[in-house]
Amino acid sequence: MRLISAFLSCALIASLAACGGGGGSDSAAPSSNTSVSSPASATSNVMAVSVELGPSNNVNIPYVTVTVCEPGSEVRCRSIDHVLLDTGSNGLRLFASALAATSSQSALSFPQLQTGGLALAECVQFADGSSVWGPVRSADVKLAGQRVSALPVHVVGDAGFAAIPDACSNSLTPATTAAQFGANGVLGVGTLDQDCGDLCSTTAQNGFYYACTSSSCSPSTAPLAQQVPNPVARFATDNNGVVVQLPGVAPGGAATVSGSLIFGIGTQSNNALGSAKVFNLDPASGYFTTIYNNRTYAKSFIDSGSNAIYFDDAGITICSGYDHGFYCPPFTRNLTATMIGVKVGGASGTVSFSVANADNLFHANPSFVAFPTLAGPMSGIDNTTPASLWSSYFDWGLPFFYGRSVFTAIHGRDTPGGKGPYYAY
Repeated sequence: MRLISAFLSCALIASLAACGGGGGSDSAAPSSNTSVSSPASATSNVMAVSVELGPSNNVNIPYVTVTVCEPGSEVRCRSIDHVLLDTGSNGLRLFASALAATSSQSALSFPQLQTGGLALAECVQFADGSSVWGPVRSADVKLAGQRVSALPVHVVGDAGFAAIPDACSNSLTPATTAAQFGANGVLGVGTLDQDCGDLCSTTAQNGFYYACTSSSCSPSTAPLAQQVPNPVARFATDNNGVVVQLPGVAPGGAATVSGSLIFGIGTQSNNALGSAKVFNLDPASGYFTTIYNNRTYAKSFIDSGSNAIYFDDAGITICSGYDHGFYCPPFTRNLTATMIGVKVGGASGTVSFSVANADNLFHANPSFVAFPTLAGPMSGIDNTTPASLWSSYFDWGLPFFYGRSVFTAIHGRDTPGGKGPYYAY
């Protein structure tokens, strides 16, 4: 997902009419065009990932199921499906509706975290002009065989909480329901320990955190221990990063895709780096460089939460009407780009990818949700940001993951490929 903050970049999940991200795979695409599966292992550091139809008509959205419990309880728990897997952000965010009472269980109750004796809340703003708002609460979280106790979790769309501040709603479109957002939450497993870090622990006007009474909220600092963290960074083991494995997908797409989220890098036999190339990131910004069509995109990132490849190319026709956020070339464009890590003498690699006509993809197979050739322009994703701001960005979204094992290493954590942050594949 593409957040407004640079090192927190992540893209709002998109419907057929909205924005996305992703590049094609260098590996051969399968001949099947319906369902593609690479089943998740039953080992303790592996979660199943599914690209499928979610709460809205979204495409190229990877979902996982997260189990949350009231702190200290083994009974007051709930498994929440259709949580977006996002390597471009950090932290667990859940819609309040997923925690509400059901026919078999009363609503889950998570303790409210505080700052300065007031309720701690958070506003997360997305690059397309939308936002999510809600309190930060404490929950026990189970991911595969890992359990994190008292994890700060961002609860979105809680109608009983203080009203959204003007700064989080003026010129922004708050998403208050899972249907609006397209998922029941977000599992952010990116390159940071927390979703903000030192800035938010020392500066009140940080754009993220607020201290709230029952009726109003003011910008606030948030101690590192209270900030919404990358859950993987809180694991006792397998805590230095993740691997996302998805099978290849035929150019025309697939109805579903099944793969794996593996915790840890080089910590077990199933997450070894092997011959993967390591692309180190700028530790201050979280970006690497992409060179495409003789142009340098210095703010590049790999993001499972983006559903198409985002980059600006005036030579590729943009769709009109409902699919205006995507490219619609008259014929499929077979392209190449070069990724370059920031470390002197570090890795560089050529990536081949294809850009197909989004209108044709969607109309030819209206029941499909996985498309490896989907792309769109980086600029124009909202109505308030100058197009020039996005000219240096290159967003390698979910289609880049098809047919690959993609590693995301956490900042400062030791791995066989050196310290994070980096991407590798």
